[in-house]
Amino acid sequence: MKQKKKEKHKQQEAVQPIKPEINLAYNKYYPLNFEKGINYILAGIAAIAGIFFLYIAKTQNGYFCFPLDDSWIHLTFARNLVEYGSFSYYKNQLATSGSTSPLYTFILAGFYIFSKNEFIISYIIGISSFAAGVFFMFRLANLHFADAKWLAVLCALLFAIQPMINLIAVSGMETTMFIALIIISIYNYKKKNWKALGVLLGALVWCRPDGFVLWVAIAADYLIRMVLENSMKSRKEVRMSMKELILPFSIAAGIAAGYFLFNYLLSGSLLPNTFGSKLATYEGKSRTEFLKVHVLQNFTSPEYVLYIVPFVLSTIIIIRDVIRKRYNEFSVYFIFLAGLIIVYWLFLPFSSSYGRYLMPLIPCYIILSVYGVRIAVEYLSYNIKYSTPGNFILVGYFLASVVLSTIYLNDWSGYYAQNCKYYKERHVAAGNWINKNTSSDAVIATHDIGAIEFYGQRKLVDMVGLVSPEIISKMKVGFIGYLNNYLIEKKVDYLITLRNWFEVVNDNPVFVPVNEPEILEIYKFKPHKTHILDGQASVLIQQAIQYLNGRDYTSAERMFLQALSADPISSRTYFILGYFYISAGQSAKGEEYLNKALTIFPEFPEADFMKAQVELSKKNYASAKEYNDKCLSIDPSHKEALEMREKLKSIIQDAGSNK
Repeated sequence: MKQKKKEKHKQQEAVQPIKPEINLAYNKYYPLNFEKGINYILAGIAAIAGIFFLYIAKTQNGYFCFPLDDSWIHLTFARNLVEYGSFSYYKNQLATSGSTSPLYTFILAGFYIFSKNEFIISYIIGISSFAAGVFFMFRLANLHFADAKWLAVLCALLFAIQPMINLIAVSGMETTMFIALIIISIYNYKKKNWKALGVLLGALVWCRPDGFVLWVAIAADYLIRMVLENSMKSRKEVRMSMKELILPFSIAAGIAAGYFLFNYLLSGSLLPNTFGSKLATYEGKSRTEFLKVHVLQNFTSPEYVLYIVPFVLSTIIIIRDVIRKRYNEFSVYFIFLAGLIIVYWLFLPFSSSYGRYLMPLIPCYIILSVYGVRIAVEYLSYNIKYSTPGNFILVGYFLASVVLSTIYLNDWSGYYAQNCKYYKERHVAAGNWINKNTSSDAVIATHDIGAIEFYGQRKLVDMVGLVSPEIISKMKVGFIGYLNNYLIEKKVDYLITLRNWFEVVNDNPVFVPVNEPEILEIYKFKPHKTHILDGQASVLIQQAIQYLNGRDYTSAERMFLQALSADPISSRTYFILGYFYISAGQSAKGEEYLNKALTIFPEFPEADFMKAQVELSKKNYASAKEYNDKCLSIDPSHKEALEMREKLKSIIQDAGSNK
């Protein structure tokens, strides 16, 4: 008899939702008639925060811009869709599935019909998507914290003033739209609005393919709840059935099928080119580093310091409930969070600029952290037997977390302005230069295709495969050799690269927007002369420089020679070796390498200047002047050569007067 009572008690415990241990004064000072308007107030705060970022950038820079080059990729597709009726990257000639987010591109195109200002339409979509996300964040949190409405306010408010989300809201990217769709999808799942859920899950995939992770998270969460609740022997009727999910997932599958068909018809693959390109570009990235840096360090950074402990606590409670075979209403957030991290860890261990690939986890992180705060407050208050300390803790956490987010909101707004300036001075400047200084039929090759194509408006060859899918399969060992020939085959007229991405040798740039890190250069492409340095050679040179800084000259020499072996037609590598040997006191050997550099690339100003220095050390003033003058004829602004010209002039005059 006792055993039966014990089993019945366990069954009842398993099906009961988690209740507060004591009745804290959560809603005592909460104005109930304020609830209808609070959604709009919180959404308004999100909009104001986004506008604040724009204000800071405009004040500091004097113009609007984007902090990412990818923003202009969506805009280029949208513009061509409106102007040429083609989902293409150049007029109607490069039709391709090069947009990660077709849904976002279509919406941009709709706005583009009414306004051609790329910044206004992008900011409106980004900020309004963020505001919608905050609006439904409150509604969603209110489902969980109905008896603790200030916690629902806290969830939505922390999301509204989250620094990185505010930055990405005014970046011209689809990220805030994607996050809003995730929040609204989970809200409709919790409300069991199955038709709406199906449409939202389908739209989620059109927004980003990693939206499939939420499909899995919802299905897994529902399955866990179904198994736990239907396993109770005391219940004769089955409470939950997988049949409920047939409708939403059927609708979602139908919408997603259109997405796959869209990509296949454009590029012959089920997923967009960007997916294959990113996988190829970041293949070989350390998965350990991804977890350590992109996940752990990112989500334990100073602006998240008050989230960490409550999040860990909520995770422990969710795991405990699973062990006790009790459904936890917050489990879907944990499943989605863990699932997205696992997917990126497996396929693409990289979170991209500002960690934007993992930004969809932030709402889940906030809700789980606030849930952890509630657990802690209730536990402490229960043990103290009085609710006042718990309420003080709750108010303190509320204020501290909001103040901390506000402080970092201001810091990140300055960072946003700096990054906008970076792209304006490099990529936008390069695009405008191309548009003004090249013929309309010129072919441009580059790896950052956004602003350069949007403002340049020239036929493009994409060096990393975002809109040139045929190149993706070649992005392995020997890729640079293939790429050099590929550019010749495509009859490229101009080559635009960031030096730290693709280092060009044996040629001089025709335009350098900003001569400071990172350096972006434009070259008039000359077949069989303009040469991209082999990637392995570039890595070896960097390793050699590190050895030099550590005064390990033997290892540095070995690395330099290996770099030369990896790419024996690089004038830059010969030049660096020449400089290395001359600095080491082996002038004859150094001159030999300098001469080889000038044989490969006769118009190499740095090599000419180095030769001038060598000749000056030998007191061969006429020869020194000849090399120095040649350097200045190629690069009239060469600072050291200008100084040497005056020095040589004085030496030669003194020598003449002494005669």
